[in-house]
Amino acid sequence: MCSICAGVYAFPYGLFSYDISELSVGETIHVTVTLPESGPTQWVKSTANGWEQVPVISVNGNIMVIQLTDGGIGDDDSADGDIADPGGPAIISSTISTRPPSSSATMSGTLPTPPVMLPNVTVQSAGLSSTSVSPGIPVCVTADITNRSTVNGNKRVTLYVNGQMETTQNITVNSGVSSQLTFNVARSEPGDYSVYVDSVPAGSFRVELFRESDLILIFSAALVSIAFLLGMVMLWRRQQRAH
Repeated sequence: MCSICAGVYAFPYGLFSYDISELSVGETIHVTVTLPESGPTQWVKSTANGWEQVPVISVNGNIMVIQLTDGGIGDDDSADGDIADPGGPAIISSTISTRPPSSSATMSGTLPTPPVMLPNVTVQSAGLSSTSVSPGIPVCVTADITNRSTVNGNKRVTLYVNGQMETTQNITVNSGVSSQLTFNVARSEPGDYSVYVDSVPAGSFRVELFRESDLILIFSAALVSIAFLLGMVMLWRRQQRAH
């Protein structure tokens, strides 16, 4: 028995919601999927109008290789360097046409099961609270997370600093809305640091031993100290003349 049956397709292992990031815009990739056992020969995705087959490059026993294109087949949005779309390995269980009936067609019999909608939670944008800090002072990273599907969903969001994973957080976003997620990152070594949230750039910040505001403060303190010393010297001279 299949775990999900929809029209002419049977999904013995259900459907999956994948999110592949850090791609070039419009890039086409091949993804290798290892199934529990052989059987499925198609990879089918859910669309607003029903089901659509994703190109299958090869099937070798329980190993399936599928082709996905950013902004094309296998991706539910425009080309943005991120591929996300619900789909799964399928078996064709009937010869009934997968095309939706025309408006003039007469419907009879059992209606096909509607597609199972899966969440699509992605990072829309990210930014930094400051671009220049002193050593050890944290920078706040803010990311806007959007759920573009019709069901609630969650996502594990990863923060990268200079290409290295810094930390991760989980967030749940209701359907059709956006939420904000914040991270704090600090560095003690002077230098430039680039920040990404998943594959979305947040910007760069610089750690400086002495920032411009620090130099102004130091210079002002030095002037005050010099003025105080001059005042003490003048007072001492007056006292000497009085004697």
